[in-house]
Amino acid sequence: MTHFLYDEGQVAFVFEPAEDGGELVRVRLSAKGYVIAITNITRIVKADAGDATQADDVVVSSVCQIFNLSGVLIQSHHLPSEEISDVQVSAEGDLIFLTLCPGIIRICRIE
Repeated sequence: MTHFLYDEGQVAFVFEPAEDGGELVRVRLSAKGYVIAITNITRIVKADAGDATQADDVVVSSVCQIFNLSGVLIQSHHLPSEEISDVQVSAEGDLIFLTLCPGIIRICRIE
């Protein structure tokens, strides 16, 4: 959802997580006028009921959404079982660097 504030020339956004039960964790603005929003979704996977020694697993997935300044969703990327711990935008504003928790960096181009 987008609100335009014409008097001051600013744009204000109201964001919601990409999925129910998700948590909006990061928002970044690109020099080319894109807004990047990261949602983390935590799910608990139940261990096998027959094996009492196994604990439940916590699985974190992430969703990276890219909006234009009008609030229109341009791209959405779901990263199952990958938690995004940080997001950076290149100085030119057309590349996104997603840092995943295991120390992996993904580079995405905004087109």
